Amino acid sequence: MEFKKSPFRLGIDYAFERFPGFNEGSGKIQFYLTWYYDWDIKK
Repeated sequence: MEFKKSPFRLGIDYAFERFPGFNEGSGKIQFYLTWYYDWDIKK
């Protein structure tokens, strides 16, 4: 899931891994905030 409000992005990623040989699993949640500002170098 990601929310965009120029120039910021706020999101959440979730990943689940399963290890069949060990009969176990692992879930991970990652939150992120990034920004990007487009510079106009031609001016």
